Amino acid sequence: MMGWGSNMWILMGLIMGICILVALVIGIVLYYLYSHRSHDAINNNKIQTQKIQNFANTEITEEVRHDESLFCPNCGEKIEEKTVICPTCGSEI
Repeated sequence: MMGWGSNMWILMGLIMGICILVALVIGIVLYYLYSHRSHDAINNNKIQTQKIQNFANTEITEEVRHDESLFCPNCGEKIEEKTVICPTCGSEI
C-alpha cells in the first residue's frame, strides 16, 4: 500500500517547482526594472549634462556678442550700441 507517503513526495515536488518558477519570474521582473531604471538614469544624466553645456555655451556666446556690439570691429574703440559708423575710424558697423 503506497498511501499518503508517495502522494506527499509528489505534492512537495510540485510545490517546490512552483516556488522555483515564482522565484524565476520575480528575478526576471527585478532584472528588467533595474536595467531600465539604470538606462533611464544614464540617459537622464546625459540630458542634464547636455543642458548644462548648452546653457554654459549660450551664456558665453551672448556675453561675447554683447561685448562685440560695444566695440568697433575695425579699430576696437568703444562705441554706442546703435552706432552705424565708427566716429574714430569711419568704418561701417
